[in-house]
Amino acid sequence: MRKQKQEYYQLAFSRFVPDDDYYAFVEKNKSWLYAYAVFRVFKTYHHERSWIEWEEEYKNFQQDQTFSLLPFTKDMDYHMFLQYFFFLQWQQLRNYAHQKNIEIIGDMPIYVGLDSADVWQNRESFLLEEDGTPSFVAGVPPDYFSKFGQRWGNPLYDWEYLKKHDYTFWVERMKASQQMYDCVRIDHFRAFDTYWEIPASEPTAVIGKWIEGPAYDLFDALYAKVQNLSILAEDLGDLRSEVYQLRDYYHLKGMYVFQFHYASDFDFSKVVVYSGTHDNDTLNGWLKTLKKAEYKKLETLLKDYSETWMYQKILHYCLDLEAQEVIIPVWDIMGKDSDCRFNVPGQIGSPNWEYHLTDFKEFDVYLEQFSHMIKESQRGDES
Repeated sequence: MRKQKQEYYQLAFSRFVPDDDYYAFVEKNKSWLYAYAVFRVFKTYHHERSWIEWEEEYKNFQQDQTFSLLPFTKDMDYHMFLQYFFFLQWQQLRNYAHQKNIEIIGDMPIYVGLDSADVWQNRESFLLEEDGTPSFVAGVPPDYFSKFGQRWGNPLYDWEYLKKHDYTFWVERMKASQQMYDCVRIDHFRAFDTYWEIPASEPTAVIGKWIEGPAYDLFDALYAKVQNLSILAEDLGDLRSEVYQLRDYYHLKGMYVFQFHYASDFDFSKVVVYSGTHDNDTLNGWLKTLKKAEYKKLETLLKDYSETWMYQKILHYCLDLEAQEVIIPVWDIMGKDSDCRFNVPGQIGSPNWEYHLTDFKEFDVYLEQFSHMIKESQRGDES
């Protein structure tokens, strides 16, 4: 798809005449935009290889700047042009959503990829070797999802360096998110309290150790320097009490996921309710894995709901909970099976992260049934 669009992007760029809005965008975002454009043209020049494999003068350009960028100027302008139009179109979409009283939640991984402009530009903010390779990588130890744990491979932050420099990387990251979203769900929130440090030489996440994170020190800095900060904490898993104390100290909402928590007691004033997340199987797929005794428990829990299918009863139940917000993935509204699962944690590549609707015709059929649940749960706009 990207290759197909590239021809049209280039044609649009050839006809583009920069105006005051474009120059204002460049000025407002210069802290990251210029370096990103340099990074992109350098990657193209090196046939899309990771910056770790570049020649030293390119790898270290941000520090040394030993040659002129004049030969790359046009290509840099092209990448800034793409970013300008992306943000222009995104803001149009966001404004439209606001007109419909819809807020947008952004999803932010706590870590960033090694082969990114983030790491290339801010190498000192990460635990890296002299050649740029990670000293340690991120992940989680063996758990519900994987007996070998999850070795994500992202470089870990150098929190001591970041603290000495007022957490600038994170402050700028959250400021940028404020331009795009109304609220940001930070994935793997627990790592601000303690995170799993895996030696980069290890092939799995089995071997590692827990390290204390920046916790209150970081969030004090973020709230002092980022206006109107709105954060949703992904606080799933077997967590120590300090994680919840950190979350509650800043009055952040956590997460209740039906597939994990339906048999548990919850204070619903502190959570956003999900039928499932991007990391779960679909509701119908999950239901087919339950043992008979567990399925009986569900039937007892949902006995007062009259919907035909069990997954529909679960959706209605979630909407009836006392949480202020309930999030239902489209594949659960449509009762899809496991072949529509969005992501399997720890697995890389297709078909993960590829789910899409070809059109809304099929969805509209399910939406009619879903809409009556919304009204009965008194969550809908009666107008």
